[in-house]
Amino acid sequence: MTSSELHRKLLFCGHTELTDFLQNSPTNRYIYKMIIACDLKVPALAILNEVYYQCIRVQCDGNPGEDVSRRYIDEGCEWLGDEDATMLVFCLVLALIEKKVYVSENEKCWMQHIGQCLEGHRHMAAYKDLVAYMTANDFNSPYEFKPKPCPIDEIPMRIDLEYNLSLSKWDKVKARLNMPVESSDVDFNPWRKVTDNFSPNTILWYIKLYKTREDQLRLLERITKACTPDEYMVYERYFTEMERYIRMGNTVNRSIGYQHFFRDYIVANPDEEFKYDDPFRRWNPYRWELEKLTKELAEFKQQCEEQSKAKALMEAKYQSEIERLKEQLAVQSQQDVTSANAEQTTWQAHTAGLITLEEMVAYVKEKYSKTDADTFVLMLYRMAQAKKISDESFFKLVDSIDPAIRERDAHHQTINIDTATQVNLDPHVVNNYTKEK
Repeated sequence: MTSSELHRKLLFCGHTELTDFLQNSPTNRYIYKMIIACDLKVPALAILNEVYYQCIRVQCDGNPGEDVSRRYIDEGCEWLGDEDATMLVFCLVLALIEKKVYVSENEKCWMQHIGQCLEGHRHMAAYKDLVAYMTANDFNSPYEFKPKPCPIDEIPMRIDLEYNLSLSKWDKVKARLNMPVESSDVDFNPWRKVTDNFSPNTILWYIKLYKTREDQLRLLERITKACTPDEYMVYERYFTEMERYIRMGNTVNRSIGYQHFFRDYIVANPDEEFKYDDPFRRWNPYRWELEKLTKELAEFKQQCEEQSKAKALMEAKYQSEIERLKEQLAVQSQQDVTSANAEQTTWQAHTAGLITLEEMVAYVKEKYSKTDADTFVLMLYRMAQAKKISDESFFKLVDSIDPAIRERDAHHQTINIDTATQVNLDPHVVNNYTKEK
């Protein structure tokens, strides 16, 4: 895993199916149609993943006008393996950033410099078409493109060891002596480059991308193990304080602010709340043992509650199944009587013509459960992808299934009052009407 691959996994690991991009997103479906029309060698899924990775990267770039061609276009060509597809990616990124609800000054600077690199390219027509489409339909990009870090298990515990096997004997000796081993052929330690030589605030920035303390601690463990003995001695105090800082919950459920890229990767702004010498965060074995026991007790209570809920759900499921079987037995005799008519009706439906998509959707809305309907929608999206269907009316019809079922399953309450002697229509004004005798 190179530093580029590691950075992408931490910032935006991407989706594995086109459906994740296309469902409930007219803008992404329009982009998908443009990608198909370009007839590129690179798959549409790879292009869409690259588009949204670059959107997130641009909004964090603290040096948006520095060496844009190398840092973006050259790296994109190396990643996708196709210059034409890379140029299309950045034309689409340019359009999506231009249509953000709020465009920062850094993003405006990047747009100006990347526009000079894209000027005159044939894919600039795609940029103009996407901007025109979003403007005509009053669509906007989100206020902030959200990072999507990969599951922590996808990051090896020791990335640097992967490259020890390919080192020369002399490089192995240098690595053993804690001497730097870097070359254009071997990205010896990706963590060193991604974290800007193990910068404390940069490490903290990446840690906050993950939303649970368990994942944050596992990420910190991977970064710690990537240090050489000399580097660990320098940062040991920081790593110890950072572990305590995470265990106290100070990094959980906090928003990720805009940070900055330096050269190729992130250098975060200082976190003023994290203090190395804060006496209140110094090690207290009793306090940490109390926190551990409190956490275990909360987990045990949660397990008990989940088991109780599971038992209740199972009893309800069995009762529902019993009722269903009773209903089947009750209607069995009617089915026997009308079987001949049913066969005739089936034959007529078969010979009359095919069932339309509208009829299938209407049936699903009326009869299917939420889970079965989701399976049906996924099937339609996959078939649309296989047959390269791009008709927006098709996707609108499919997207209408989920809200219809939610509305169907929603609980409605009606209160009937035979005689009202007092009616309050406004919570702030009370009018009393007394029935005259």
